[in-house]
Amino acid sequence: MKIQNIRGLFDEQNALAKLTQLGDPLVFVSEHVDFSLFKETILQFTGRVEAAQKQEKSHCAYWIK
Repeated sequence: MKIQNIRGLFDEQNALAKLTQLGDPLVFVSEHVDFSLFKETILQFTGRVEAAQKQEKSHCAYWIK
């Protein structure tokens, strides 16, 4: 039985490089839009803001000990 769909070490990097060579419009957009401005909104929309806050607190607690 052959296992399929296993990603290699550089598969994602190679795919992104190929998209860039083909003229990926997100490269152009990312040069002009600061997506970090939307991070909080996206985290709230996806319900991940609580997880991000918990992770920050756990790191702080680690260093305080």
